[in-house]
Amino acid sequence: MPQKNEQQLNYRAASIKPTGPKTLDREKRSLEFVISTEDPVVMYDWERGDYVPEVLLAKGAIMPKQVPLLDTHDRYSVKTVLGSVRKKKKEDGLVSGTAIFSSVPAAEEALTKYEEGHLTDFSAGYRNNNVTRIKKGEKVEIDGRTWKGPMNVVTSWTIKEASCCPIGADPKAKARSDKETTITTTTEIHTKELDMA
Repeated sequence: MPQKNEQQLNYRAASIKPTGPKTLDREKRSLEFVISTEDPVVMYDWERGDYVPEVLLAKGAIMPKQVPLLDTHDRYSVKTVLGSVRKKKKEDGLVSGTAIFSSVPAAEEALTKYEEGHLTDFSAGYRNNNVTRIKKGEKVEIDGRTWKGPMNVVTSWTIKEASCCPIGADPKAKARSDKETTITTTTEIHTKELDMA
């Protein structure tokens, strides 16, 4: 079993339509995207030592004013910072934000790939603060909703970063093309020493 790392971040992803997102503003170098949904995503649970569906409750998201926009979760160098994520909000069971791309060449390259439709996905790095672990066969009510185990319901979590990435983990957490876009979700866990998908 892998060893728990206290610096561990969890990751969820999102994407946009292949034709390029309508929320992309070239002048402001910005793009709206979904950070997370309340759809269950299978994640590794260090306490259980197994993979378990996890739900991030939107109302439990703690959102700093600004977090870094990274190149594929690489948080070990300033060279991989492509910009920042701002204007985060909670709405209808999801968390969204606006990616603001820097004017450095690497960020320009990423922004162009989103604009052209070659890149569609984003992924969020977050830390769980409070988790209700529901055992197999059990049911638990949280805020008027009933959850059936095995399931981890995260009632408080902090967004630490968002990343531009070729393949995101959360199929519902994606760049926004328009207000009618259907959101989709998947999951990855990364550590510097360990890569589990």
